[in-house]
Amino acid sequence: MVERRPVEANVAGSNPVGHPFMITNEQTSLPQRSGKKKTDDANARNIFYLKIGLILALILTGLIFAFIASKKLPQKKEVLGTETKGTFAENIKDQAEDFAVKTKITTEGLISKTVNNVLNETIKVLTNTINETASKSAETVTDYIFKNTIVNVIKQIENLPEKQKEEIKQQICN
Repeated sequence: MVERRPVEANVAGSNPVGHPFMITNEQTSLPQRSGKKKTDDANARNIFYLKIGLILALILTGLIFAFIASKKLPQKKEVLGTETKGTFAENIKDQAEDFAVKTKITTEGLISKTVNNVLNETIKVLTNTINETASKSAETVTDYIFKNTIVNVIKQIENLPEKQKEEIKQQICN
C-alpha cells in the first residue's frame, strides 16, 4: 500500500511562486501506478476480449451449422432402403393420405364382412322361421283335412249297409 499524507496548503513565504494556496508536487503524495498494475489491467482486458471473441466464434459456428442443416433438409433421403421425395411436410401429407386410404379399405372390408354376417344370420333365421311355420301349417292343414273330411267319410261309411261296408274295407286294405 502507498502511504498517504495529508495535503497542506503553503503558507505565504513558503511557496516559491508566492501564492498562499498553491500545492506543489513535493507536497502531494498521490499514488503512482506501477508497471505491474498496468499489465494486470491489460491482461484483464485481453482476457475479456478473448472471451467475447470466443463467444462470437461459437455463435457464428452455430449459425453456419444451422444454415447447412436447413439446406440439407429438402434433399432426398434414403430410409431403410426406400427413397423419400419432397419436403418433410409433403412426406407427412403423403403418409396421412396413405393411412387414410388403408383405413378406408380396412373399414370397408370390416363393414362388408359385418354386413355379410348379419345378412347370412338373418337369412338363416328367416329360413328356419319359414320352415317351422310351413311345417306347422302342413300339420294344421292335415289335421283340418282329417277332421273335416275323413271323419265325415267314415261316418258316411258307417251309415252304409253291411255288404257295402265290407266291399269298402276290401278296397282300402288291398
